Amino acid sequence: MTEYVVNCSSFHNNKFVGIEISPSGEVYICCMLHYQNEINDTFYDEHLNNLPENWNSLEHNTMDDILRHYHAHINPEKWLSLDTCPPCCSKGCLKYEEVSA
Repeated sequence: MTEYVVNCSSFHNNKFVGIEISPSGEVYICCMLHYQNEINDTFYDEHLNNLPENWNSLEHNTMDDILRHYHAHINPEKWLSLDTCPPCCSKGCLKYEEVSA
């Protein structure tokens, strides 16, 4: 079994299953991204924050196009190391190892 640096509650059996759609039609691949962006108006991720306006809106894009944007930046291969883990994933879903005294 592959060990990731994050614990993604939205990723199971090699696919994202926790897709959420806001009342205004924005698509999020997990509850943490939805929460971060809706409450704090940021993804805590330079890449996602700098995508064109409405990039994740179903009013302006297809679901497939939106998911391609997410999957290009957020994918399990990037969760193998802290160096490659997207900041939006490490912000709320980073695993912490217990430190023994």
